[in-house]
Amino acid sequence: MRCKKARKLISDYVDGELDLSGRSSLEKHLEKCEECREILEDYKSIAGAAQKLEAGSPSPYLWTRIKQRLESSVPSYEGAKRRPWGWSPQLKYAVGFLSVLLIVGAAVVGIYHLGNQMALSPFNQKHDVIANLKKAEKHYKLAIASMMKAVEAQENGMEPEVAEVFQVNLNLIDSSISACREAVLEDPRDIDSRNILLAAYKEKTDLLYELLNVKDYSPKKGESENKI
Repeated sequence: MRCKKARKLISDYVDGELDLSGRSSLEKHLEKCEECREILEDYKSIAGAAQKLEAGSPSPYLWTRIKQRLESSVPSYEGAKRRPWGWSPQLKYAVGFLSVLLIVGAAVVGIYHLGNQMALSPFNQKHDVIANLKKAEKHYKLAIASMMKAVEAQENGMEPEVAEVFQVNLNLIDSSISACREAVLEDPRDIDSRNILLAAYKEKTDLLYELLNVKDYSPKKGESENKI
């Protein structure tokens, strides 16, 4: 098994969703590959932190602040139309859909906190929640760094149109992460803003994972796209 395939299976392995054959093949690869073992540990740490947390809801005021920052950092459609190379219809759809996904989807993906225990010892529990969120953020960053290395190692084999769409989407997600980070810096003790930041990191890992999958279907160098 090659590293590229192994890294696509690690998440399912951690979640216990691989069949016996898949688990056996991956474990044999992990015995020999230190880099993939490090990625496995990153995923385990993220999963472990998530299991200690429970779903919650961010405040409307926080969403308003982050939405304003995000909108101010993303070019308008009119501005984009004036760019010399133009936007393809598929690219405009991808950008529009992702910007909505970042603002609305993050509200239901990766938003966690220990609300059912806060009443027992609110100050200590809040400190524990923030510590867990910081730890989860650290492991998301490590996972993203590992995935980016995998993407960069195969960048030459990517179709130009695919590369263009994903680069724009990555830029949008990075803008969202930047806006969320600003909210965290404004009030480091605000659990909601840290939850939303984790959701943005998850969006980036999901997109990178999808990008690695898309590359599997890109024609090899020199191979005709119209080959029957």
